[in-house]
Amino acid sequence: MIQEQKLLTESRLKKLLIFETIGENTALAELEFRSYILFEGEEFIDLRKKIWQNKLIPSMEELQALKSSFTMASHQKLIDQLLINLTTFRQLQEENQKKAKTFFAQVTTIDSLGASSFKEASALAATTKQRVVFEAIKEATATISADQRVLIQKESIALTDSMETQQKGIIFLILCSIVFASLLSYQLIQATIIPLTKVSKYLQELSLGKLPEQLDTPANEIGVMMRAINTLVSHLKASAQFATCVGEGKYTSNYKPASREDTLGNSLVTMQEKLSQIEREDNKRNWCTEGFAKFSELLRTEEGNTKLLSEKLICALVKYVGANQGGVFMINDVSSEDIHLELIACYAFNRKKFLEKRIEMGEGLVGQAIREEDTVYLTDVPSEYIHITSGLGGATPKSILIVPLKVNNKVYGALELASFSAFESYQIAFIEKLSESIASTISSVKINEQTRHLLEVAQQQAEEMRAQEEEMRQNMEELEAIQEEIKRKSAEMESQLTAIDSAMATIEFTIDGTIIRANDKFLELMGYSLGEIQGKHHRMFVEATYGQSSEYHAFWKSLHEGHPQIGDFGRITKHKEEVWLKASYTPAYDSHGNIYKIIKFAQDITLQRKLSMEIDQKSEQMSRIISEIEAQTNIVNSIAIVSKTDLQGNITYVNEQFLKWSKYSREEVLGNNHRFLKSGDQEDKIFEELWKTISSGKVFRGQIKNKAKDGTFYWVDAIIAPILDERGKPKEYIAQRFVINEVKEKEAQLSQAMEQAQTLEKRIRQHMQQSPEKVVYITNTKGEIEWVNEEFTIVTGYSEAEVWGKTAHQLLQRQQVGPHAGHHQMEKALRAKTGFKETLQGYSKAGETLLCEINLSPLPDRKGEVDKFISTGAFVKHVTEKNN
Repeated sequence: MIQEQKLLTESRLKKLLIFETIGENTALAELEFRSYILFEGEEFIDLRKKIWQNKLIPSMEELQALKSSFTMASHQKLIDQLLINLTTFRQLQEENQKKAKTFFAQVTTIDSLGASSFKEASALAATTKQRVVFEAIKEATATISADQRVLIQKESIALTDSMETQQKGIIFLILCSIVFASLLSYQLIQATIIPLTKVSKYLQELSLGKLPEQLDTPANEIGVMMRAINTLVSHLKASAQFATCVGEGKYTSNYKPASREDTLGNSLVTMQEKLSQIEREDNKRNWCTEGFAKFSELLRTEEGNTKLLSEKLICALVKYVGANQGGVFMINDVSSEDIHLELIACYAFNRKKFLEKRIEMGEGLVGQAIREEDTVYLTDVPSEYIHITSGLGGATPKSILIVPLKVNNKVYGALELASFSAFESYQIAFIEKLSESIASTISSVKINEQTRHLLEVAQQQAEEMRAQEEEMRQNMEELEAIQEEIKRKSAEMESQLTAIDSAMATIEFTIDGTIIRANDKFLELMGYSLGEIQGKHHRMFVEATYGQSSEYHAFWKSLHEGHPQIGDFGRITKHKEEVWLKASYTPAYDSHGNIYKIIKFAQDITLQRKLSMEIDQKSEQMSRIISEIEAQTNIVNSIAIVSKTDLQGNITYVNEQFLKWSKYSREEVLGNNHRFLKSGDQEDKIFEELWKTISSGKVFRGQIKNKAKDGTFYWVDAIIAPILDERGKPKEYIAQRFVINEVKEKEAQLSQAMEQAQTLEKRIRQHMQQSPEKVVYITNTKGEIEWVNEEFTIVTGYSEAEVWGKTAHQLLQRQQVGPHAGHHQMEKALRAKTGFKETLQGYSKAGETLLCEINLSPLPDRKGEVDKFISTGAFVKHVTEKNN
């Protein structure tokens, strides 16, 4: 009975282990699926498949085999539903994996900082049903596991009760045979009852999830069972401790599964490896994120000086990536005739280096990286490299990384880093991404420097204007002082006015605007002499329409009322040129306080005004040109096939018309060489001439036959032009093509028609050579004339228009009543498409008698079909009776 109870307990433990295995490995399969969603790694798919093949499917088969051993109908129902849910869960994972792969293929650009959260959201959205099934599996395994623990506890209690009953029986036997079996009873108690009681209580604590201390194991069969229980408890303790360490983030903890078949142990090790890998990826991502934040802050705070910014950047970058040396090379294009690379910042061995180095464009690895606009990574560094091309100084590095500073397809310089260790791929990707931000900042700094220079010029001009205004203000104050002292110091006022007169353009008017006098500066500015303007009105200096306007009258009315007018005024010179004056019109008072004249002080600001207007006009022109270019580009893209390639012919851009005619997708085209469109029907010398032309910087134009994806052909009229760099060398090629299929078809039809016409002409000439009289005409199969030669019109007197569509009998026998007998024979020959000969008497248009020899011959086409007849013969006028 004890052995049966033991077997029953082991069966219960085995079932419990199956449900625990299903629950844990289902969670691991879900974890691998989510890891694939987050990181798009194919290794997660393989691990998930291994979990199903090695763990879940065998457990499902074992559970199916043990289902009949469950006595409770509710448990059997739960097991059936659990098996269905597991099958459904596996199918949903496969379907959602395919959907996710398709979805990721459609996503082209995701911000690196938000990629993880975006993918996690996508995973939750795509696996809602899968999550429901997963929760149902967890609930079912948890429910049945809990029931199994309860049953194990009950069976342990039953085992204990059974043991107590046996103990009572043993005590009774001992009492009955105390004399004969006292020693045997004592040994029996020590060997069986006490160990079994300990085992029973130990199993009760184990069923409650506790992990008690190990049992003392006697040297008998019960001891074997107790040692097995001790081994199980030790393994569970080690697993719990390992799971705690993993939960605390200690992924380097050592843990060894009990055996290769240890489901729980192997699952924990797999979980540790995956979580450790996730932590490493997170560390790399966090390193890149912190780096971008750090250098973005540095780029924001140091935008004033390119050299200072470069020094701080290379110092921080060398330290951050763990390199030993670094330098910043910038393109010096101050002089268009001497464009070269200049080392503007260098950092090595934790010290800032003050080095000067010049590298010609295209020289060394740095020049090569800038010319090719691509990263150069060198791990096999020659011992003399640093002294030859780098100029950084110091020991020979183990790896060299050169990244061009490029933004918006324009290169501003390059970063060069040297290290005694190899650069990781994520570090290279980080530096390449950072180089775009650095290039953008350098571009902004250069623009800011140019803007600052322009601002300084504008400020200098503004300062000059303020100085002029200050001078004007001082002059106005002097004028006001003169007006106050005019009663006392008239002579002094005249001297002061003379001083002002020598410094500024001055003119005086009566209160109605009539010119009294003007100084030399004013006369020189306006191009008049004093005699030409004196006594004339002020409106001679303004446009005629403005001089008659109400605004102009209000201007003088305000002066008449004593209100000075100060501002910028446009005026017309003697030569009809417009000048701008910063002027003040000031009323002058006599001793009685009455206005008796208007004094104008002016300064020429035409140049400043023109500069301002030119700037505004150029801005408008630039905006208009940009709009026109965009409109032209849109029109060309809508009707023409447009593509761009690099210097090797690899496609870098295509428009929708390209995809429409080639029938390829954009993904199939980009990066592919243009030769895949060749039809194979054209000679190679055409393409050799094409490459020879565009590689020399010239434009190629020609007709090319291309082959689409579906095997159809289309002709294009191609214009291929190089896009030149700052040195006048091609850096890429752009092509515009117009489809000319209809033109080619018409050319083919025209060529065929020309061949037919030439053949017809050749045959006509042969017939004309055979006929000395040279009277030739052509008919259709009905005998209706379609063409006649010049000799025919001369003899018969009919024009080509008069004979068109008529038969020879209708023209020549116009006085005959009814058809001629030969006419029926001719119709018969025409229907049979055979030759026909006849001599008849007819009449010309003028009524002259003609003896006509008709010789109709079939005229087959290229296919041998007869659709025309040609007749040659002699037509003779004035036939005598003898001739007749």
